[in-house]
Amino acid sequence: MLGNSSNMQTTSLALRFLASYLATKPNVVGLELLNEPKNDNRLQGFYDSLIQQCRSITGPHFPIYVSDAWDTAHYSVYAGGKPDFVVVDHHLYRCFTPEDKALTGVQHAQKLRNEFAGTFANWCNAARGGLVVGEWSAALDDWNKGMSDTERDRNKREFVAAQLELYNKYSAGWWFWTLKKGDGWDAGWSAKDAVTAQILPGWVGSGRFKGTPAQSTKDKAMTQGQSELPGLEKSQSTSSCPDAHTSYWNANGGAPNPQVYSPGFSQGWDDAIIFLSHCSGVSELGFLARWCDRRKAEYEQSHGSLGAAAWEWEHGFREGVAACQQAALG
Repeated sequence: MLGNSSNMQTTSLALRFLASYLATKPNVVGLELLNEPKNDNRLQGFYDSLIQQCRSITGPHFPIYVSDAWDTAHYSVYAGGKPDFVVVDHHLYRCFTPEDKALTGVQHAQKLRNEFAGTFANWCNAARGGLVVGEWSAALDDWNKGMSDTERDRNKREFVAAQLELYNKYSAGWWFWTLKKGDGWDAGWSAKDAVTAQILPGWVGSGRFKGTPAQSTKDKAMTQGQSELPGLEKSQSTSSCPDAHTSYWNANGGAPNPQVYSPGFSQGWDDAIIFLSHCSGVSELGFLARWCDRRKAEYEQSHGSLGAAAWEWEHGFREGVAACQQAALG
């Protein structure tokens, strides 16, 4: 696709058409420019050009996805530095290389938890939370290791559990590849078979959802708080509710406007509810940094610039989202 100017022009026209059509659809979660391209010295410029063209149609808040081209460290920084909504698409498999084939699912799970987790967290942080795992699976090269079917399933189950821990803790979302295969049982690549074999856990989808939290639950969370204030050691921790937030900063030199924490918390809670109770099914609010930026801008349009207090509104927003999801999902 990057081979010549004619191909690039065709790609540009096609993407502009797709962007103009998809950007108005509320159920579309974004547009990816290329799937698994080869990384070379032309790719980033190609991304820049297409993003600029699409933005003239979609505006800054429509998600545009870029494949990491197997250089996740670079493209996480690239996406995180963009002022508009750009997302990194990372694909994770552990069944193709000789090194991966030599390990069991349990060993892969251990490596994900002990060696890879820090790297993955750094990527997500660099992308400002805007990284998704667009493809992953339970697939392992385990047919020649003398395992029984039960043992193979146990290894896949452990491998999947480690992946989900990682993705749910750090990424903005994930897609299992794929829903089903054309024929034959395959609990590594078919999500339907993996669910039947209990390799994909029962809470995938809406299984963890306990119901939309009541207003009284929100009021209680606002009163009691949900976590520690930023920058405090655990020995110094205090509730992040509005009163504690204000009291702490008054006792430590004051803050520009600690009262903006409360409207941030309320907005975060309410936005989390929108996703959790959507008619299409239970969802969790992702891309928190980008969503927070947009809501903060809307707040400032109505209430004036937050200035140096902007971080307090953002902190409240994140606390509200986390508290709501904790109440609804456990």
